[in-house]
Amino acid sequence: MPHMRRLLVADQGSSGIAISGTAAGGGRRGPGLPGCTGTPHEAPPPEGLAVTLALRRLPVGQREAIVLTFCLDLSPELAAAAMRVSLATLRRRLAEARSALRAVLPSNL
Repeated sequence: MPHMRRLLVADQGSSGIAISGTAAGGGRRGPGLPGCTGTPHEAPPPEGLAVTLALRRLPVGQREAIVLTFCLDLSPELAAAAMRVSLATLRRRLAEARSALRAVLPSNL
């Protein structure tokens, strides 16, 4: 997760959301993305690297939506509030991001 947090604030176009600590907004809903595990000193697994590179290609808003909801496990309501967007906007960005990720990532991830 730490390398995913860096993705959020790496771009100058980012909204500057700084997330620290553990995930909030409830327990895990599923396995999450392969790149969302590890310790600060541990490199992501190879499939996590593919996810990280694919995430970097997304527009900032879509990347933030994916990272906040899937990697940091925030509820949609909390993620939308953190991004300062409506819930409908968050859902649209998530749908667009998932579609873009499906197009570039192998189907076995």
